[in-house]
Amino acid sequence: MITTRFSRKQFLKAAALLLSIYPLKLFYDVSRSGRGKSAAKQQVLPMDFPEGISFHGEVIAWRQQEEIRFFSARCPHLGCRIDRQENDQLVCPCHGSRFSLQGEVLDGPATENLSPLSFVTDIAKRQITVSLPN
Repeated sequence: MITTRFSRKQFLKAAALLLSIYPLKLFYDVSRSGRGKSAAKQQVLPMDFPEGISFHGEVIAWRQQEEIRFFSARCPHLGCRIDRQENDQLVCPCHGSRFSLQGEVLDGPATENLSPLSFVTDIAKRQITVSLPN
């Protein structure tokens, strides 16, 4: 029978090394399997949403005849969800930032415009898939 004696200091060093390596192994396993990676976020809308401004959760839609635009419903100031329109302006409910119907900042505290969102139209399914920011 072989016995090896570790000093307390050696034991603590070995334990610290193992504890520092284990989280790296977990990360490596998760990233290799594809789990843990965020998939691109999307929101699907019907093609027949109304003209003007409409609110769809994380998306603000703007339609004028054949022209369509989508914006993130999150205020660039602190991320509150914009869900109302007053006097042809989009209004953040948290701190009162105001934006034009084209997403341009009109009044702060926000200093940046609403983020435009890209989209793909599927005529066969009669739907629009909007890409959301990660």
